[in-house]
Amino acid sequence: MDRTDAGGKLPHGGVVAGYRSRGARIAGIVFTGVWLFYLIGPAVNLFSRHYSSLYIAVGLTIIVAFSVLYLVLVPNWPMSSRYTLPGLAVLALLATADCVFYGGTGAVALWIFMSSASGLLVASRPWAARAVAGCIACFVIFSATTHISTTSFLGNLLTVVFIGFAMIGLRKQFELTAELTMARDQVAQLAASEERLRLARDMHDLTGQSLSIITLKSELAARLLGRLPGSAERDRVQDEIEQVAAVSRQTLRDIREAISG
Repeated sequence: MDRTDAGGKLPHGGVVAGYRSRGARIAGIVFTGVWLFYLIGPAVNLFSRHYSSLYIAVGLTIIVAFSVLYLVLVPNWPMSSRYTLPGLAVLALLATADCVFYGGTGAVALWIFMSSASGLLVASRPWAARAVAGCIACFVIFSATTHISTTSFLGNLLTVVFIGFAMIGLRKQFELTAELTMARDQVAQLAASEERLRLARDMHDLTGQSLSIITLKSELAARLLGRLPGSAERDRVQDEIEQVAAVSRQTLRDIREAISG
């Protein structure tokens, strides 16, 4: 009762975000574990009759194993692995075994949790709906074979139906939220790229024009100096102006290369 497909990815290739902190992860496990207190009833019912110690021990083992595996799979579903679906199959086997051998103790309540886990852990919505429907069918069959009261049957049936399909909707909501977050990140990246391009164009327009003028003026000044009578001072000034023109041309090339990159 907590947050992908068996690979942790969305149907369209996106990734569902996991817990953002250790505290959030612990909170998810605690929230899921609270619901498992509902299984205290079937556990207590094992002691309500004169069953053998071995019979009670096996029944408790099934309930504890189911609870532990449920706590491993369900709170960690955003980071699901290839073991998710096999784990779900083991949960179904434990629930079936408990209903077959301990049906009179209220074991059908396990199918409430099976419906929740199926709706949350199965990636494909059509298959998740089929899995939830299978849990509903198992609940109905084992309720009939264990002869639970009509009141309990109707009350738990509503829970099995509601919680399973609610988990499918919850998973879809988280997937849509993750897709929206990724879309926002992409929009922010595109906006940043557009801003960099605008700055690059502005830099080219502003500095490129000025450097071009400096280059032309320097070359013109060098040619005019070349027409004056020769002297050491003239040659030195002409050399300095030619260096200015060379630096200006090189800077202009560097700016164009940087902007084009």
